[in-house]
Amino acid sequence: ERNQRRVHRRSIVTTRAVRKGEVFSSENLGIKLPGTGIAPREFDSIVHRRAARDVPAEVLLRPEDIEFA
Repeated sequence: ERNQRRVHRRSIVTTRAVRKGEVFSSENLGIKLPGTGIAPREFDSIVHRRAARDVPAEVLLRPEDIEFA
């Protein structure tokens, strides 16, 4: 049952490649299945932050991809 929940939840993903230092926005982020990454409820806290490294298109966003400083 726990695995089923993860599969049916959603996560924040990149909708296009994001370069290191580029600002995350609704233009380069989206929400898709599966729910094994950062939860959509964190979307607003990620928008306007910078990418800590190059992030390819269509991948689950991970905490280490985001500059929090």
